[in-house]
Amino acid sequence: MPAPKKSILPYVLIGVGVVAVAAVLVVLKTSYAIRGDWNVSRTAAGSTYEFTVNFSGEKASGTFEAEQSGNLLNGTYTVDGKNVEWTFESGSKYTGTFTDKDAMSGSYLKFDGTTTGTWTAARATTAAVHPLTQSLNGKQDID
Repeated sequence: MPAPKKSILPYVLIGVGVVAVAAVLVVLKTSYAIRGDWNVSRTAAGSTYEFTVNFSGEKASGTFEAEQSGNLLNGTYTVDGKNVEWTFESGSKYTGTFTDKDAMSGSYLKFDGTTTGTWTAARATTAAVHPLTQSLNGKQDID
């Protein structure tokens, strides 16, 4: 009587399990770093604004400076995994997620509590934030 054939199914299942665990570990290990310069495009109330933000501080929280056409405004940020939130001193809030290590997107709520919109940001390849060199009076408000 011939010996019964051994099934390869247990080996296939073990292989699939190992690959799945490895994939989960890679996803969990992915670190999203916000520090540095980002080019932001925000659409709200039918208008699109583009500006540059420089995030500095710790990995999970810190401060930022935003610059557009000579306007320089400040705020704070927090990062929790893929989730990011940054708030201007005026109270305008940007919430969203990293779509990859060099891009993020989300929604926007202006300090007036009613104006909403969306935003996208891409990591800048060169430094673009400049110190404020002129008065903020009469300039476009980016927050």
